[in-house]
Amino acid sequence: MEKNKSINDDSFEKNYSEASNGENQFRILFEESPEAIFVEDENGTVLDANSQACKLHGMTRKELIGINFIELIIEEDIARVKRDFDKWIQGKVKYFKGYSKGKNGEKVPVEIKTGLINYFGKKALLLIVRDITEQVETEKALRINEKKYRTLFEMANDSIFLMKDDLFIDCNWKTLELFECTREEIVGQSPYKFSPPTQYDGRDSREKALEKITAVLKGKPQFFLWKHSKLSGETFDAEVSLNRITLDNEKYIMAIVRNISEKYHNEQLLKKRNDILETIGFMAESLLIAEDFEKSIRDNLAKLGKAIKTSRCYIFQNTKDENGNLMMTLKFLWDSNKEEKLSGNVKKLTVPYAALSDELVSTLASNRSFYGNVRELLPKTRAVFQKRGMLSVAFVPIFIGDKWWGFIGFDDCYQEREWDFSEIESLKVGAGIIGAMMMRKEFEKKIINSLNEKNILIREIHHRVKNNLQIISSLLNLQSKYIDDDEILTIFSESQNRIKSMALIHEKLYHSNDFSKVDFSSYIKTIARQLVSSINPKVAVNIKCDDISMTIEQAIPCGLIINELITNSLKYAFPNNRYGKILITIEETNSEYILVIEDNGIGFPQKINFRTTETLGMQLVVILTEQLSGKIEMKINNGTIFTISIPKRKKD
Repeated sequence: MEKNKSINDDSFEKNYSEASNGENQFRILFEESPEAIFVEDENGTVLDANSQACKLHGMTRKELIGINFIELIIEEDIARVKRDFDKWIQGKVKYFKGYSKGKNGEKVPVEIKTGLINYFGKKALLLIVRDITEQVETEKALRINEKKYRTLFEMANDSIFLMKDDLFIDCNWKTLELFECTREEIVGQSPYKFSPPTQYDGRDSREKALEKITAVLKGKPQFFLWKHSKLSGETFDAEVSLNRITLDNEKYIMAIVRNISEKYHNEQLLKKRNDILETIGFMAESLLIAEDFEKSIRDNLAKLGKAIKTSRCYIFQNTKDENGNLMMTLKFLWDSNKEEKLSGNVKKLTVPYAALSDELVSTLASNRSFYGNVRELLPKTRAVFQKRGMLSVAFVPIFIGDKWWGFIGFDDCYQEREWDFSEIESLKVGAGIIGAMMMRKEFEKKIINSLNEKNILIREIHHRVKNNLQIISSLLNLQSKYIDDDEILTIFSESQNRIKSMALIHEKLYHSNDFSKVDFSSYIKTIARQLVSSINPKVAVNIKCDDISMTIEQAIPCGLIINELITNSLKYAFPNNRYGKILITIEETNSEYILVIEDNGIGFPQKINFRTTETLGMQLVVILTEQLSGKIEMKINNGTIFTISIPKRKKD
């Protein structure tokens, strides 16, 4: 019996020790827990609470024990706690989210997890209460940020897409407005659905779009010009920016689309005006020095028609029939379809003005241009033009002095077009030059009969051409004030310099007593001084040129060649406005002129062939040298050296 008692005593002591250790471990965990912990009986009376529970409610453990847990819940949540308490006791509900009373009675957002335990032999409820104030504030901030960025997203003035791979998953309201569709018609679609089959360069839209998407997903942002289309099929020009973004560890593409149709249209219009004005400038020169005046008219008519991108370009002269009725007689015609330049050797076309309308006669006779889309004209005029397949027309009067001589006309047989006012004004300058040249032809006839009037008449012609060139230069200067694009502004500036160099010849001839030759040395010095002043004043230009005189036929192109080569050196040979030198040497032998233009700049790029470069300046140098039957060579030697030899022409 004693032995058995000893065994039982040992077992009791062991169990007691284990129980004591377990209680101690529970108490340690209970007290050290970072969460508030409560133990309640089946009625909700607090049996125990840890230090975090005391801290949460600003009460001591003694104050908490014995009160009902309901007293620790804010009034708005009491009904919900009472409703769910029986389920807590039964273990059916183990989670609650609401508000407890804090130290000073303030609302503290909490998350409560419940569980059943055996507390000293009795069934009890264990509540683990976690203060989620920081989590609630973070969620609130996230909701505010999301709302803020959604507001910015929707209020943006540009169309914004969110793409996953090549599919749209979201867009803002500006997108719906721009593409004239609903959100459902965009989300889930590919970007190339909203593009015409091909882009500006002729490439397939889908192929090119996938190429851009692949690049941006690899981390290479894309910015490019794109032709988009609405669901209606209407196209518009856009600037597109693609960037990769990461959301929830997923890669997406944010696309920003800006409609630049008007900007793009204006840029193209500016380029067209520049082409027209340059063509008119060269037309003035070629007509003035042409030996075959009519051939020069036909050639320049073709160039003008191409610059304007029209179907046909023609000149009609006013005539009268045997009854004195006012007629229009075709003198020159260029047709883009046939690429023919027609003159008096083709079928003569004479049409009475009365067959069109009195409005056309009164408009042109008062030195105003007549233009518009054919369908908008008066029925009688519209019927005549439509019979000839015309969709859009522009007629600009030609005056010789105060007399209405006829008109230069343009028509488009492929599409209606908007004739810009400044475009028409540029054409009026061209018509004025043609009128001046026609006047020149009449003057030339009189010169044959009156040598005494020769100098006065030629001087007047040079004066008029110089004035016309100054008008072109003024138009370019006026237009440049509305240009923000530095590249286009540079083109206008270079065009002005070319026109100034041509006008300078006529200025010198106007003040000269000998119209057969030009003082080339003085001419080049003036050009060089003007270019250095306007482009790079840090470059010194030295000119070695004896008293050399040239015919106007050679002086003008030679001056343009030197103008282009000096401009090229000033712009590119001395980067960052560094100091430098340009040496111009002009020598005359018995058979030719030798022009050498050299600089001590960085040198012409070796990878570029100056004979085939696409820049207008170098193209002009090569073309003008060929027209003069000359030769041009280039060397790189501590800079760039151009050597041009030009055979002499006999002076009349």
